[in-house]
Amino acid sequence: MDGEQGSERDAPPPGATPAGPRPRSNRGKAPLEHPGVRRVLVREIALSTLTQDELGERYGVHQRTIGRFAERHATEIESVAAEAGDETAGLWIAKKEARIAEYQADVTRANERLIASDEGDGYADPERWMGGKHRALRAVAEELGALPQRMQVTTEQTHKVTYTVEGVDLSELT
Repeated sequence: MDGEQGSERDAPPPGATPAGPRPRSNRGKAPLEHPGVRRVLVREIALSTLTQDELGERYGVHQRTIGRFAERHATEIESVAAEAGDETAGLWIAKKEARIAEYQADVTRANERLIASDEGDGYADPERWMGGKHRALRAVAEELGALPQRMQVTTEQTHKVTYTVEGVDLSELT
């Protein structure tokens, strides 16, 4: 077995450490609730790739912790299991409604910042927030199909274009 690489199944997911205590610097979130770890664990539970004991060892937590995680995320796990062939199952960002809701939250926040800048808050950068707001609104319009598709027009004919630069002697240029 010397020199053999472990299988992909044996490798911990991103953000997880091999069995043992995990660092506590996860911005207040439990280790299993880190978005990258959570998605992989939900998928592993849904597809029954490993037992809860094996998952506990893999993520460095007790089997009961995996069980409680499974109870908390039962709806999401069921959804992923129902869409087992879909790699994006369980990702909120893969759903149009969720993406639009995020854009709506961003526009609401931009509006709050713009109002604050109108009231002399000084904290907001109106041009930056206005630009972000407009990008979000355009993205939603694209999501909903409210904008016509951009088309590139090509023609069979070739045209020669000649440019004249006035006030410059082209023979002096090297």
